[in-house]
Amino acid sequence: MIPDQLFGRVNSIYRLLAWGMMPLGLLLSGLIVRGAEVVTEREAALTAPFWTAALGVLIVTLVGWRRLGDIPSAHFNGDGCH
Repeated sequence: MIPDQLFGRVNSIYRLLAWGMMPLGLLLSGLIVRGAEVVTEREAALTAPFWTAALGVLIVTLVGWRRLGDIPSAHFNGDGCH
């Protein structure tokens, strides 16, 4: 779906966002653990970032699933690509 002349730029932005978000994710994970330690013991608090990420993935999946359901099947060609 990406034109050949823009593929390199799109790939570079994807890599910038993917690698650039890693330090922010690490910081956010630390804050989640610190906040969870207030209400539970450390061993349980260390799993809080994983549960938070799982909840985020579930929400994004449900929203995406709903949006994909709104696209008429005639919008796609025979092989499922746009």
